[in-house]
This record gives sequence, C-alpha cells and structure tokens, in this order.
Amino acid sequence: MKPCASFLESSLERIARIITQKRGINVRLQGGMAYVDLDTREIVLPRVTDKEHKVLAPCLDGLLDHEVAHVLYTDPECGRVAHENVARHGIWNVLEDFWIDRRISQAYAGCAENIKRSTDFRSEEHTSELQSLII
Repeated sequence: MKPCASFLESSLERIARIITQKRGINVRLQGGMAYVDLDTREIVLPRVTDKEHKVLAPCLDGLLDHEVAHVLYTDPECGRVAHENVARHGIWNVLEDFWIDRRISQAYAGCAENIKRSTDFRSEEHTSELQSLII
C-alpha cells in the first residue's frame, strides 16, 4: 500500500504534536479505522493512500476531532461498564458520541464544522450504500 499523502501525513503529525503537548494524547496512523484507547490516551486514525485521501479528505479532520472529544470528555469507567453488555454498549456509544461531538463543538469553534462535514460525508456514503442494496 502506498503511504498516505504527504500533505495529510504532515498535517496530522502537526496536529498530533500540538495535542500531545497540550493534552497528553498520542495520535498514530494505522489500519483502516479510527478509535481511541482511553486508558493509554491514544488515538488511532486510519492510514490512507493518496487515492483514499482524495475520497476521505472531507471526514478526516472530523474523525480526529471526534476521537479527541472521547479523550477529553468520555468517562473511561462508564465505557467499561457499558462494554459489559452488547446492547447497552451500542446504545451508550451512540448517545455518548452525540454528546461528545456537541461538547467539543461548543468548546472549540473549528470542531463544529469539521464534525458536521465528517458526519455529512459518512451519512451520504451510507445512504448511497443502502440505496444500492435496495435497487
């Protein structure tokens, strides 16, 4: 797999350094999913190729902002309790995602637009996937 676009790599590396210095959060690029480990305060963002970057660019900043919101606002103990039951975890995760996105958007003005752009992109992607299944 060809490495991520140099612009994206350097941009995310700069953001990661700023976040790490100010909040003690480590950010790395690996795999194809975005997630956070609340115990280690580490965010993993998808490592994308140049071709993937052209498609995913509208949502990458929002993914980073969303995962940062988890580190800043998610109570790790609540997450552990929610994980004990699959149904409870699913419901908790959806509600908690809305709550943290709203909270970080209120605290940091630029995050609101990033998260909206990311959410819109993912909604449009899933809508077209669903439409292709129906037709």
